[in-house]
Amino acid sequence: MKTIKLPTYNITISYTNGDQTNPKIVSDMKNKNLPNDHRFNLACDGLESLILAQCISGIDIASASLTQSIKIAYDTIQNKHRSAINDNDDLISLAQEFDGQVLLSNPTDIATLHTINVARNLVQQSTENFTIIVPDNVESLWSGEGCGEWIPAIVYLPNKVLN
Repeated sequence: MKTIKLPTYNITISYTNGDQTNPKIVSDMKNKNLPNDHRFNLACDGLESLILAQCISGIDIASASLTQSIKIAYDTIQNKHRSAINDNDDLISLAQEFDGQVLLSNPTDIATLHTINVARNLVQQSTENFTIIVPDNVESLWSGEGCGEWIPAIVYLPNKVLN
């Protein structure tokens, strides 16, 4: 049995010496808290399959350039499948990303019509893949130190882009 360990995501490929046609791969890429058929884990399956195909084809999968391309592909998968804020730990994690950069305080109740119209001019749009609207009578928050105002928007995603 031959084993190849890559220096990223604990990727380990094993196969019988002289027979690379049926290799097995194990990695830390999948999210064990999600079902196997979740889109994130399916995307990781696809990346693992590509790595295996490259191994079978005789490509040096331990090369620095290939290892870097695996990192880039995995980062892309993670960015595409970022999950929503589901619990307080997720919220704390998000807050830490903005620590010292964004401070929300002083709710302003209902945003002024001028503020709503400015927000609409900036972000309200519709394509075949999404619609962003800024509703009337939205509550807003002043950004810390009076440097701006947060306005909520609603994003509509049709089923065809969710699947």
